[in-house]
Amino acid sequence: MSHLATVSTQIRDLDALAAALERLGCRLDGPGAIQGYFRDMGRADHIIRLPNSPYTVGLVRQPDGTYTLQADLWAGHVERVLGQHYGRLLQEYAVEVVTRAARRRGQQVRQERLPDGRVRLRIRG
Repeated sequence: MSHLATVSTQIRDLDALAAALERLGCRLDGPGAIQGYFRDMGRADHIIRLPNSPYTVGLVRQPDGTYTLQADLWAGHVERVLGQHYGRLLQEYAVEVVTRAARRRGQQVRQERLPDGRVRLRIRG
């Protein structure tokens, strides 16, 4: 049985999102169908392709310029790669956005991955 879940986000920078997805072994594509357990579950402005999975995640643009994430969360295919409630994806995206903003201001960024999965960023300059 398939379940389409929608999560509101503050994703605005698709280049930063693509870089974050690449670190997770995923790929960001253009418009397409959201694929779930056994069927097309709707259309999205951008599609996230997961490694070794027939499932895809859709990014649907909202009027305010942010995106919602839509996916069939059945059987854990999406959560294995992107984390529970997309936590791993949102963390990588936040790291990418902060790192890019600091570097545009000429600051240096040092990233440290902690054993518990958190990421510590140290910004100088």
